[in-house]
Amino acid sequence: MTRRHPVLLALLLGACQNTDSGNAPPMADAGPDTFGAVGIDVSLDGTGSADTDDADAPLTWRWSIERAPEGSALEGVAPFQPNESADASTTTFVPDVEGVYVVRLTVNDGALDSLADFVAVDVDASALLPVAAAGADVSVTEGDTVSFDGSGSTDPLGGALTYSWSLVTVPTRSNLGPDSLGGADGATPSFEPDAPGQYLASLTVTNAVGTSFPDFVAVEVASTNQPPTADIAARTDLWTCYDVGLSGETSSDPDGDPLTYDWRVVLPPYGSTLGELDWDDPTASEPTFFPDVEGTYLVQLVVNDGEADSAPAQTWLDVVPRPLNEAPVAEAGSDKFFDDTVTCTAGVCPKCDNKTVELDALDEGSYDPDGDPVTYEWVVLQGDAVVHSATSPSTTVSLEQATAYQGRTEYYVYKLQLVITDCLGTTNNLADGDSIVSFTYQCTGS
Repeated sequence: MTRRHPVLLALLLGACQNTDSGNAPPMADAGPDTFGAVGIDVSLDGTGSADTDDADAPLTWRWSIERAPEGSALEGVAPFQPNESADASTTTFVPDVEGVYVVRLTVNDGALDSLADFVAVDVDASALLPVAAAGADVSVTEGDTVSFDGSGSTDPLGGALTYSWSLVTVPTRSNLGPDSLGGADGATPSFEPDAPGQYLASLTVTNAVGTSFPDFVAVEVASTNQPPTADIAARTDLWTCYDVGLSGETSSDPDGDPLTYDWRVVLPPYGSTLGELDWDDPTASEPTFFPDVEGTYLVQLVVNDGEADSAPAQTWLDVVPRPLNEAPVAEAGSDKFFDDTVTCTAGVCPKCDNKTVELDALDEGSYDPDGDPVTYEWVVLQGDAVVHSATSPSTTVSLEQATAYQGRTEYYVYKLQLVITDCLGTTNNLADGDSIVSFTYQCTGS
């Protein structure tokens, strides 16, 4: 049964005619309703028309635009091809706007016209867009070449399609880009995956009307990578307050891939506060770490070949107190002398100005003979001295409370001692005068 567009029903009802002669009128058949696009030929086929009482009677056809969408210039004219006429059994016309066109066909058997038959042409570009078919998803192994097949894409117009392929997503380790497909403008492109993981390719096809929606095909690439093996070598002299040297250089990868390193202390002894900052570089192949207490440390190394982690390699390190240790050497700096004179009024004198002194233990030559990390403490032994950074090797000291008396000179003495303690708890020789610095402040009232 020929499908009829709803807008034709009223037209068909009014198209009936009768004849009193012995000749029956022919029957017009304009073909099924169809779709079209602006600017594209719409084909019409009236060859299904027939003379009901004389099959051999010659027929003539007459096509016309019965109704056109608003804005069309085709209504009331005969825009049919070929031969710039409307009298061919098959013909075409070119829609000029979107919408529904109603085309009328009557045929004549030489004596009588047929009843009119109508065909609706729904002009909508989306109805004539092609459909992309990128093919089935693909599973391959790393190193294989992947080929796609978009030849199942279709064009409602039956014309030739143009193809456009692209890689939409690639694995993190891949260096491929959207344009890495070979033959991306053909039906069967290909590419070589450079990393395991999932790739997603898209295909669009274009016909005379426009471009299809994309279709996607996934490629799952299985890895052939063999994981690396971690191995730890450690120095034998494992002492507290001494950098422990480790090496992962004997770690290996079956594929010869370059390795990255991840070191950590997974189980320190009781009392240890060892953290990540106590490594010089936990990603180096030969790092050091600084054990802060004696005891047994469980150290772990994991290596990665860029794709897979190794199984953890672990080793126990027994750290004992260092057999020899020299005390730090503290140099507090040179003694200094200050003086100030203030003017007294009626026997009342203001205080002499506070003085400030800059101290720097490192500039003065303080050090630890073993190279141990040390702590610093500036201790006030005498006088009203205020130390601004008492635990820093460099600090500012304020000399205060120098009181003046009229007609007299007073001497105020301030003493500070520098105490340096290494990581074994050994301090510098506190009896050594070099660890003490004195300041004498002469304050005169006039």
